[in-house]
Amino acid sequence: MVYNNPTPTYVYAFRSFQLGNEAFSDEQFKFIAPSLDGRAAHARDSRLDDELNKGGGRPVIYASLGMIFDTFMSFYRAVVAAFGGQ
Repeated sequence: MVYNNPTPTYVYAFRSFQLGNEAFSDEQFKFIAPSLDGRAAHARDSRLDDELNKGGGRPVIYASLGMIFDTFMSFYRAVVAAFGGQ
């Protein structure tokens, strides 16, 4: 019963971004990439602009592990250590 699911699951990511993606069958999982349309290229979010401008013109590094591993502090410390002097 566990594997008897006639409805496909749509994944809004590229298959290559999914760890262990070979375990996801093509019949059950449809990797359809991010859900973006033409509006995204023209839309601006002032909150993002505000965050980017906090760097005072310096390069900004965005590092994220998504919602699942958001408390994986050793990863973020490694990112800060790797780019801290730049």
